[in-house]
Formats: sequence, structure tokens, C-alpha cells
Amino acid sequence: MANKATSTDKELIHACKQGDIIAYAEIMRRHQGMVNEEAILFSPDKEEQATLVIRTFIHFWNNRGQIRPGISLKDYFCKAIHEIAELQNA
Repeated sequence: MANKATSTDKELIHACKQGDIIAYAEIMRRHQGMVNEEAILFSPDKEEQATLVIRTFIHFWNNRGQIRPGISLKDYFCKAIHEIAELQNA
């Protein structure tokens, strides 16, 4: 997969499972805006929002081996940030 910017999310997930950090960076680039918007729902504090975003993307990388290839990354990140926010606020 030469050009990550034109790859599908499914292809990027597959590449991430192989440890491809460039594919991971492309996933982050594509989905960071949406994850940032979700973080705003949980805290008005910019630092807490940034922490939620960082933890969400770290969670993705650390669990990339269990991610199903056909999953919607939007759904995955929405669910992940909600779970992380709950843990952070517990």
C-alpha cells in the first residue's frame, strides 16, 4: 500500500495490525476532527479534551490486533472515547 492517503479505512486497519505506523498516522489524521468534537462533549477543559483524544488514539494502537477489518472507525472511536471518558471521570 504505497499511498496511505488514498487507502480505505479497511486497508489502513489491516496495515496497522501489521505494525504500520504510517497507516496509524493516516487514521489519526482522518479521524482526529471527529474525536476532538466528541471530546468537547465530555469536558469544557482543553487539557482534559486533549488527554481524552490522546488516550483514544493510544487505545486504538494498543488494541489494533482485536479490531475487525470491516468496523466503522467512526463508531469505534465514538465508543472508545465514551468508555475512556467514563473511566477518566470515575
